[in-house]
Amino acid sequence: VAFSRSICAQAIRERKTVFVPVASAASEFRSISSVGRLGLRTVVATPISRDGHARGVLYLDSSTPCDSELEGSIPLLEALAAIVGSGLVHAEMAEEARERSEGLAVLVHELKAPITTTYGYLQLLRMDADDLPEDMQSCLEVAHTELARLKRMVADIGKLSRLETHDTLHTAIQIPVPKLLRTVVRNLT
Repeated sequence: VAFSRSICAQAIRERKTVFVPVASAASEFRSISSVGRLGLRTVVATPISRDGHARGVLYLDSSTPCDSELEGSIPLLEALAAIVGSGLVHAEMAEEARERSEGLAVLVHELKAPITTTYGYLQLLRMDADDLPEDMQSCLEVAHTELARLKRMVADIGKLSRLETHDTLHTAIQIPVPKLLRTVVRNLT
């Protein structure tokens, strides 16, 4: 795709729409090689920004005269650029959330194996706990309780990760609406 990088750069630098009705006649653009090479007549470059950061440029050019029609459309193009900027921010946020969720899923997976192994060994030790001194039995119970708590926390993190990615199982249930409405009316009267 061929376009004038210089005009786009100016729109980003100035943080405002650049409208050039006759690019080949404009003193600031006449010497730019892309203007001559592309045979540009009319150019509009609107910065796509969000939160004060330039994220790109909405660029329109024409090699035929369209000065008045295009100039009247600049507010519409600026509104479109604002919508595109919002969409880009939303897409970035969604990607960050996906990466965070994938990171949590990996963390949960990596924690489950050692917790399960340790939990199994603690269960074995508890089976023979009667042979241990009382203070060791107490320590074993504390370790078992804390490991069970850690296991629940890791499971909760896994559930949170699945909820964030909407990777959950949905259960559909049938609700008898007429019966439900009769019950509600009966309880309200």
